[in-house]
Parts: sequence; C-alpha cells; structure tokens
Amino acid sequence: SGERVSSAGGISGSNGGKIIESYSLANVTARSYVGGLVGNNHNGDISRSYATGRVKGFNLVGGFAGVNRQNGAILECYTTSNVEGVIDYGAFIGVNRSPVQSGYWNKDTANQPFAVGKGSTEGIAGLQSSEMTGHNSFESMQGFSFNYIWGYVNNSPPKHLWNMPYFMVSTLQADSTLISGDIANFEVTVENIGSEPDTNDIVLRNLDGEIIDRFND
Repeated sequence: SGERVSSAGGISGSNGGKIIESYSLANVTARSYVGGLVGNNHNGDISRSYATGRVKGFNLVGGFAGVNRQNGAILECYTTSNVEGVIDYGAFIGVNRSPVQSGYWNKDTANQPFAVGKGSTEGIAGLQSSEMTGHNSFESMQGFSFNYIWGYVNNSPPKHLWNMPYFMVSTLQADSTLISGDIANFEVTVENIGSEPDTNDIVLRNLDGEIIDRFND
C-alpha cells in the first residue's frame, strides 16, 4: 500500500491471467486502479475468490476490483471490504465493462450504497451481513458451488473448503443385500480431512438444507 502506488490489489495490481480459489485479507491503499483483490482486471479470469480488507483510493476503486475491463471474467466472488473513493468507486467494482456471474458485496460493511461506480451491475448483488453468514449464505448466495468449492461457516461469510474443517465419507457399506423396495441401512465412516483436525462437529442436511441430524464426538 501507499498513496504513490498506482494499480494495487490485495493479490495483484494488474491481472491478465487466472486467479482461482484465492482470497485477500489485506488493506489496500493507492491512488487509482485500487481493488480488494485486483486493481485492474484486463482479459483476466477471477473465479471463486474473495476480499475482506479495507480499500482506499482516489479513482477507480472497488471492494473487489478497481476496474473489470471488457473480456474480464469474474465468477463466484464476494467482498466484505470497506471502500473509500472520490471518482468512479463502488462497493464491488469501481468501473465494470463485463457482466459478472454471482458477485456479492456486503451492504453493512461497504460504506457505499452502490455496487459499481460506473458500468454494468449485471450479476452483482448486495447482501446484509446476516445474509452472508452461516447457513443463510447457502440460501442467499445463489450460484456459489457450496459443498464443492465453498463451505458455509457460523458467524462468518463462506470460506473455501480447502481452508476450513470438513469431512469425507471414506467407507460406505450396506449391512445386507438389497432388492427393489427395500429400506437401506448403511454404516458410514467419516474422516476429517479439513484444515482443523480437532473439529468433530458434524451436521447432516438434506438437499433442501434442512438439518436432519447432528453429531459431536
């Protein structure tokens, strides 16, 4: 960070490649092309990533990206950043020239009333903190690949599964031979392969997200 630096982001000042399943907690301060994750996204692909740090600049300032140019792609991303700018600034992107797919920003933390300072707002939605937290995020953040890339977290916005405790079914065995119409009983071994090996709280939900059972070992 620094007032004399131009094109600055939590991960990259300028992106013309691919950023996948990444995040930044950094505070970013520069004059122009300032973003929580990327300052200037030109022909770059950013997918399944997020930014949470404070973002401050003069122009082309966004909580996620300062500028998303034509042919820039942003998919399944969110920001909870607090944003300060003077010209062409927005809670998600300062200036956006390409549609976004499943982009979200936090209305309670952004300090801004609008997603984009100038350009397209297609695919971008503002949510309250409560809607981005815990199981509510599963319902509110449509288009996110939950239980594949993302996991919902109590008292927090979604995190990548590789960066949180999660469990894998390692053994699945029926206790008898089945014929059509029978009720199946299974013995299942569940192994914690996430980032917090001492976590053993398991919540089972059906496809509608309703809790059907809980376990704590």
